Amino acid sequence: MAFLDALGVGVSSWSWARRALQGRFRWGGRASSATAWPLGRRRLSIRPGVRATTPWQPRAPSSPPAVATQLRMSVSTRVRPPSERQPLPVVRAETLSGTLQEYEGDAVFVALFTDDVSSPSQTSGNSASATDNSATTATLSPRLTASLGEALAAATAQLLADVEFKPKKGASVVTRFTAVPGVGGSATPAGARIRPRRLALFCLGKEDELNADALNKFANFVAANVKLDKRRGERVGVYVPSIESIDRGGGQGLSARLASQRLTEGILLAAFADDRFRTTSASADSDNGDGAAIAPSPSAPPRPEPSTVQLFGADAEGVRRGACVAEGVILTKELVNAPANVATPQFFADTAADIARNANGTVRCTVLEREDCERLGMGAYLGVAQGSDLPPKFIHLTYTSPENDAAGERKRVCLIGKGVTHDTGGYNLKTAGSMIELMKFDCGGAAACLGTMKAVAALAPPGLELTVVAACCENMISGKAYHPGDILTASNGKTIEVLNTDAEGRLTLADALVYVQRNVKPIHAMVDVATLTGACVVALGNEYSGMWSSHDALAQHIDGASKAVGERVWRMPLAPEYREGLQGKVSDLKNIGGGRFGGAITAALFLQEFVDKQVPWAHLDIAGTVWNDKGSGATGTPTRTLIELVHRVLEA
Repeated sequence: MAFLDALGVGVSSWSWARRALQGRFRWGGRASSATAWPLGRRRLSIRPGVRATTPWQPRAPSSPPAVATQLRMSVSTRVRPPSERQPLPVVRAETLSGTLQEYEGDAVFVALFTDDVSSPSQTSGNSASATDNSATTATLSPRLTASLGEALAAATAQLLADVEFKPKKGASVVTRFTAVPGVGGSATPAGARIRPRRLALFCLGKEDELNADALNKFANFVAANVKLDKRRGERVGVYVPSIESIDRGGGQGLSARLASQRLTEGILLAAFADDRFRTTSASADSDNGDGAAIAPSPSAPPRPEPSTVQLFGADAEGVRRGACVAEGVILTKELVNAPANVATPQFFADTAADIARNANGTVRCTVLEREDCERLGMGAYLGVAQGSDLPPKFIHLTYTSPENDAAGERKRVCLIGKGVTHDTGGYNLKTAGSMIELMKFDCGGAAACLGTMKAVAALAPPGLELTVVAACCENMISGKAYHPGDILTASNGKTIEVLNTDAEGRLTLADALVYVQRNVKPIHAMVDVATLTGACVVALGNEYSGMWSSHDALAQHIDGASKAVGERVWRMPLAPEYREGLQGKVSDLKNIGGGRFGGAITAALFLQEFVDKQVPWAHLDIAGTVWNDKGSGATGTPTRTLIELVHRVLEA
């Protein structure tokens, strides 16, 4: 005791220390839930909230002060309701009666192939007279001439010659007509009348090389020119020569149905503008001087009517499918674009419930609360979530095909999305230049999975059981947040040393992967999607998503699906040489590898530790492709790839 007194440690302090070593100390006047072992067994007391070898017992979250709660909720911005937003066009498949020059709509968009147009120099030859009219106009193919009509074809040929149009992939021209007899000069028969006010031409390239990328570019061209006219309620016609006979594209085959689907998707997505957080106009929404938006007055102009896009010769089922896919991608974009004070874990849970509610009974929705996850031992996921005042939401959606097929005959596809609705980096705080202001897009994986579920539920494919899981939470800093150096225990019992709190996504995915494999059997394909690593962006840039897979057939399905829809994926190695860097000294695993390099690979290897060997599994890192600063923000990637993947797994 004298020795302790000399060190400045009183009896009361020593008594407290002795009780602490025996596991009998108290925090804040309450008995602690910490677990302690005798020092002779060389085990240290583990603080509440981190499980060692005993069942995971998280520290009870303290209720934030009422003022703090009110402040957090008051920063929500006003979200314009759907009735005030820019309407999407209505796309319809229709049969062209007559010719395009007789079309009663406002504009006609025509897709050309390289062989549909010959320039004057190609048709006149060296012997052509300078005064010969045929030498000064382009020549159109018979099928294009028959579709346009004689008067419109003559005017088009003259226009292409005047602008020296070169029929190369991506070339385009737009012109306006005056609807009077005789348009087109001497080449137009007397009394002919061109009804559409505008004509737009776009070259798709060679017909036998047509692919989804070319159709997407044409669709963007259509949507951009309708949008640039600044009017709504227009009726425009879109014509692709011989869409009924298209049989090549993307190396996988592009049928008339698929071409119609891709065109519809492209037009709707290009026309989409996320204006939920913008005021309609200076007169409708104004500022009251303190930065708060004022709701539009009751006298604000009514919502404009949407434009109608008529696809001539298109497949009606293909158009329907395209509209379903576009709605799923738009949901993904809206979730990623929404700020973190709007798209909270609860917001994601509400969105999932809405998907189930509108799915005609084919989708079930379950949301696990913090207490449910505690009972399941999800220490990795809850370790990330414990720093936020907003409770985590573990979302589980299941689509079951509506027909009464035997359950064993269904293909079971599982999609798991990273749902960190805002990532500060935790105590390994993201610094300047780390895009912390854009970390709302860290929910991109969960958003893509929910968008896929919405589209699949609308498509209602037979013979399918689709599971979507999103472990949603925030990665925040607070007195409750996990620390660098903490040891967490995942629901499969593996312990993880947290060397970096900014490598949180893999922790949430670990418990989600275990959960799916325990609840779905057998699994025919399991894919996790995450904005996981900056290392993937360094390796592949902003055009390619990284793919890692333990199953070659699944990897081929994903690669083919991405090419078919125009999204880019590149397969990366699950290099066993890098696995050693994840092995812990005081735990089973570390949440980051041993060095600066190969971070995207070690992240995938970490996830593989939570996947059974017999399960066909793939990991998509979309950190570089989820966002586009030059465009409208969220890209919607890889929703279309996932939807196409589901289709391919069903057909396999």
